[in-house]
Amino acid sequence: MASTAKRKTSPASFLLKLREVLAREDPAVISWDGDGKITIGDPKRLGDEVLTRYFRHGNFSSFQRQLNYFGYYKVQGKGRLSACVYTNDALAAAEGGPPDLPVDALLALKRKSSREGAAAAAAAAAARRGGRRRRGDRAGAEALGRRCRRRR
Repeated sequence: MASTAKRKTSPASFLLKLREVLAREDPAVISWDGDGKITIGDPKRLGDEVLTRYFRHGNFSSFQRQLNYFGYYKVQGKGRLSACVYTNDALAAAEGGPPDLPVDALLALKRKSSREGAAAAAAAAAARRGGRRRRGDRAGAEALGRRCRRRR
């Protein structure tokens, strides 16, 4: 007889390392705001000095990709290596609660699945176009839906 109890999962290693980075490193380089936002004040220094201490790389774009996998997106800052702010809607929803979220709150985040990522990318692309669809979008969306249903 199979057990229906769910296994307790530990937080992703990226999130554990990110919590450590946010707790130990210079706030001028990277910091945690009480509302769940991550502010990166000096991306070059973060990549050159900080990331290599915690991760197997010093690649800032790989770090950004990991943030995106966990639902963070850039809300402020333009350019590749300019100061920027990332937010996460799951943590921002908690803003109605306590005004000062502890850094440990990010450990509750889950990595987005590829389907969620594809849906979010399609929604973002549509928003950039002002809700207008390009020719062929409907056919592509239907084909994507069929592929996703087959995998279930």
